[in-house]
Amino acid sequence: MILTPILWDKEIASNNENAIRDQLRLVIDRLAQGAGLPLGLRDIQLICCDDDICDYLVCLYCCPTFKISFICSTKELIFYKNDKVVETIEEASGLHTRCKRCGEVHANIDLTMCEGAQYCSKCVTAAGFTICAHCLRGHTFENIFVAPNGLLLCKRCMDITFPTCSDCHHRFPREDITYIDNCGYICHACRNSDEYYECYECDEWAHIDDMVVDGRGNRYCQPCWEGRDEDDNDPIHDYSFRPIPNFKMENGNANDELYLGVELEVDKGKDAQVCAGEIEDITSDVYMKWDGSLEDDGFEIVSHPATLGYHKNELKWKEIVKKCREYGYLSHDTSTCGLHVHASRKFFGVTEEAQDLGIAKVVMLVNRFWDNYILPLSRRKKSGLRWCAKGTALEVSVTDAPSVVSHKLKEKKYVEGRYVAVNLQNLNTIEFRMFRGTLKVSTIIANLEFVDAICRFAKRISIEEVNTCKWRDIIEGDYPKLHELCEIKELN
Repeated sequence: MILTPILWDKEIASNNENAIRDQLRLVIDRLAQGAGLPLGLRDIQLICCDDDICDYLVCLYCCPTFKISFICSTKELIFYKNDKVVETIEEASGLHTRCKRCGEVHANIDLTMCEGAQYCSKCVTAAGFTICAHCLRGHTFENIFVAPNGLLLCKRCMDITFPTCSDCHHRFPREDITYIDNCGYICHACRNSDEYYECYECDEWAHIDDMVVDGRGNRYCQPCWEGRDEDDNDPIHDYSFRPIPNFKMENGNANDELYLGVELEVDKGKDAQVCAGEIEDITSDVYMKWDGSLEDDGFEIVSHPATLGYHKNELKWKEIVKKCREYGYLSHDTSTCGLHVHASRKFFGVTEEAQDLGIAKVVMLVNRFWDNYILPLSRRKKSGLRWCAKGTALEVSVTDAPSVVSHKLKEKKYVEGRYVAVNLQNLNTIEFRMFRGTLKVSTIIANLEFVDAICRFAKRISIEEVNTCKWRDIIEGDYPKLHELCEIKELN
């Protein structure tokens, strides 16, 4: 804001005291305007002194910020701001300040605060200051640091924007680091080690030494453990139940990093707790949870993460579905049940960018082959996609860098939410939600084989090949139940 100059007429001011007051009011209105105060609210007091200087004290809302001295002999004004002499009404208004180095008056918006003083743009660098990209204040060289994204930040802004991981001592952006009580900031790579776990009750992270494990293997932070209810021994747990994953692999084959987890929903049966208890007696590879979307004592059967070979040859799916049928449960022949398959993110790479690149190709393949192949394979109708919609297309170019692909995938994740065919909301897995529920073991295995096939195919091909490959390229391999289902659905 630039104030209109006030013309101080010495001849008029010399006539009488009232003329002096009238002209002073014009000046004071400018001061009030500059300070953002209403006009007309001022009290002018005349104080005559022996040294031919008359002080006019200005009270704006009883804030004695401004003072004007009128020199009787020369009929001129002296402006004060906070009891300091300033040369112009602009300075007195508070909207302009002198640069500490060159002494010129500048609008405050054109000045930079450096170590408690204001400097103009020309003098900031000359005085040895560097401007922080976050707070826009000037700092000396020893107080400026290079952030991981290349920006120059002061220490305070660096600590706020890129906290330091207490474990690995590297800096990370706020979205990639978590504050954990008694530990400080922990990056996601360190957090996902065996040292930290989410509390079963409140979902907050805590160090393993600060947690208590109950008889079922669930970990609690100290506050939740102390305030918990007595253990419920029913075999069907609350929907929030999340035990520590027990990874299973066929014959101890540690080379296979693609783990698959199943959520099979069953409904419309009877004696849910009895049925679930007998499933517990069959195998410890699964556990049961209530699901609010189901009716008539419906629940979901959740497997621990396992390789495809373990699901096919060692996990007792045949006995599980037989037990469900014994208690009258249905899955395919309902409007409520689905079969969801989780696949481990780590399979796609070590770094987050590598994982996102592989997952992006999965999403693009699902979108490309959705109508003619994947929707028929899912055994759902278009009217039954409320919880597993196709989702929007992921627009990725063959020239996009992995960091760009990762950014686009995150944007899709934030926009769509979890109720899409490929849910990206989970930290450690991607979830294929499109399959209709089933109590046929061959169909369960066929769905698992499809997820295994598309994940492995996406990992080994390029973005360009996503747009040129054929359906048979995806399902090629040792997937007999998938091929059988595709033949029945005429999807070959």
